[in-house]
Amino acid sequence: MKQIISLLFLFSVVFGGSYYAKIEPIYKYTIASSAAGEIKHANESQEGKIAKDEIIKIDDELDRANYELLKVVYENLKAIYESKLSIYEKIEAMTTKSQIEKENEKITMLTAKNNMLNAKLQLEELEDRLLKKTIRNDGLYIYKIFVKEGDFVNLGAKLVELHDVSASRLVIYVDKDDIDNIKKKKILVNGKPNLYKIDKAFMVADSEFISNYRVELVGPAVKKFSEIAVIEILKEGK
Repeated sequence: MKQIISLLFLFSVVFGGSYYAKIEPIYKYTIASSAAGEIKHANESQEGKIAKDEIIKIDDELDRANYELLKVVYENLKAIYESKLSIYEKIEAMTTKSQIEKENEKITMLTAKNNMLNAKLQLEELEDRLLKKTIRNDGLYIYKIFVKEGDFVNLGAKLVELHDVSASRLVIYVDKDDIDNIKKKKILVNGKPNLYKIDKAFMVADSEFISNYRVELVGPAVKKFSEIAVIEILKEGK
């Protein structure tokens, strides 16, 4: 396949102004695990379809139990802080209390506040971990699910590859003559103008195709991706 792609690239350069590119989804995403755990659900039946339901779920039973417990702890610490704050505000306003007594109450109040904020932070971190244990991306095309039910995954393990098929992308490598003022030139895709627009045009030669420049075009969604498109770059004034 790599040889075929290289041949297509060389062919496009020889003819100058005409290039070939595979029509790809505008964006591709690989979702990796943000938490370790056992795969409780992997909806492999959704592969090759637009995501509508839960795709993957990592075991979160212990985290959910800890979350409910921590919610109670946080609410108690919040009530303690509010009580200490009220006491401090009253004492601070009293002329009969010494500065030392006021400072002691302030320290007590600030300690209660710190305990409450620490519990809140732990609660938010746990909530975020719970959210990351369920993979759901409505509207994206499920290209590949890498795990099965019962698998154990570590942090960073690949879970699923998703494609945004709401639009398409073409990548071509053009010669020096075509890269000059390319945004002012008319571009035809399969003989049709105005279907695609330039998203990125690199003014530094590509690291692999060292005498050519990478150009990315974006356009509408297509019924069938991965087909080869012919791109023509017309000279200015044509």
